[in-house]
Amino acid sequence: MTADAWRETVLGIIEQLTMMLEQPDPRHDGPRDTADPVRAFLRRIADGGGRLHKLEAHQAAREVGLDRTSVADLYKAHPPLISTEGHDRVLTEAGRAHLTADLA
Repeated sequence: MTADAWRETVLGIIEQLTMMLEQPDPRHDGPRDTADPVRAFLRRIADGGGRLHKLEAHQAAREVGLDRTSVADLYKAHPPLISTEGHDRVLTEAGRAHLTADLA
């Protein structure tokens, strides 16, 4: 591994740790929306402008009580409710429709 590759790896780890430090402590947040954690998770992404950094998305999933398997199912849904763009997790049109369909 070259020095540039090591530097890039270390800077990526620092970025991830910094993002984690900026996250609120879920033990001090309000009550969870346990009625529908998928909807709560999609709402968190929508509230973030339709995209969240992958670390923020993982934190949001934990905060709403959504396990890793359930999150993975959102990527594999037909059509997918969320997708990836680089380090971001993005709400798809199907994900937006899922949120608005729940309101109808």
